[in-house]
Amino acid sequence: MSAKKTFHIQAPCRIDLSGGTVDLWPLYLFYPEGLSLNNMALELFANAQITFEPSDKFQLTIESRDLKKKRKHASLAALDRSVAKQVKENPLRWVERVAAYFFRKWNLTQGSWTLTTWSEVPPGSGLGGSSTLGVAIGAVIAKAAGRQKEILDSPWSFQQTMRDLEGIEIEHPAGDQDYVPAIFGGLLSFHLGVDRRDVSRHGSDRAADISSRLALIYTGKPHHSGINNWQVYKAFIEKKASVRKALGEIQAISKKMSVDIEKGNTKAWIKGIGEEWASRQRLSPAVDAPVLQKAAKWAKSLGAVSVKACGAGGGGCLLVVFPDASKRDKALATPVVSKDWRWMKVSCASKGILDALR
Repeated sequence: MSAKKTFHIQAPCRIDLSGGTVDLWPLYLFYPEGLSLNNMALELFANAQITFEPSDKFQLTIESRDLKKKRKHASLAALDRSVAKQVKENPLRWVERVAAYFFRKWNLTQGSWTLTTWSEVPPGSGLGGSSTLGVAIGAVIAKAAGRQKEILDSPWSFQQTMRDLEGIEIEHPAGDQDYVPAIFGGLLSFHLGVDRRDVSRHGSDRAADISSRLALIYTGKPHHSGINNWQVYKAFIEKKASVRKALGEIQAISKKMSVDIEKGNTKAWIKGIGEEWASRQRLSPAVDAPVLQKAAKWAKSLGAVSVKACGAGGGGCLLVVFPDASKRDKALATPVVSKDWRWMKVSCASKGILDALR
């Protein structure tokens, strides 16, 4: 690259309709038929932008618009030292961790680089924001380095790299699902099992119909998916019967929902969302926070027929399902009853980062 260039990638965040937590390896392997998760990529995006200028020396500036933080690194060794710090000391650590991996992978040791990130979803929303941001960062570095083909040829290798990096970052097992809608886009059923990792993309008409019935209430209370999932993970490995039973229910419900979504069985998938949430609440007392209970009660007073927390629960966004688009739109026009809450309209993003890299 001989002149200053700017590259930008936006990756869609997601709603986990069903199957979450069971996607922590190796939990899904305990079921002979594996796991089918259902996700919808959202037209709410995590953004990563890189500006490159040729230089014999190396400099990387990292800026988070959301955190209002900026750091400069004069070498990859300096970047590594920054990544080694605790997150309280270095709020940019996740961004730096992803950047450090891909800069080393592709031997980007010269030039002046500026990596800027921002997200359209609140932190701790349960919409996969941090995972999606990691996907956007990896993709934009690939684009700037001219290495798009590696991701396009091996998207599942890229997905597992992002999962592994996030596992290191949170110091707990990371689930498989959050990166998939960001990579592929659309309304997806994501299948996991022994020697199996693939997606089924549902049609755009089906995605539009489902999204027209959905809304999100952001409760203003962030959740911590790593902590909640880790508690459940340990309980499963330690063979706690109630947790194993609840996760087995989630696995079965999610498998059926994949079929119901594909067949357009609206009443069945709506019922499945409520059933999944009922089973999820039995995983841990931390899952169903009082703010979620309050938001659910209010949403149902507006005509909602099913609800569930996004992500691991404990806060963040509540997914609200209405019987039809008109009732959804009427509810969205109703002012929220708490100053900390806000409505977030749902629409499905048809494209993921693979489309941006082609």
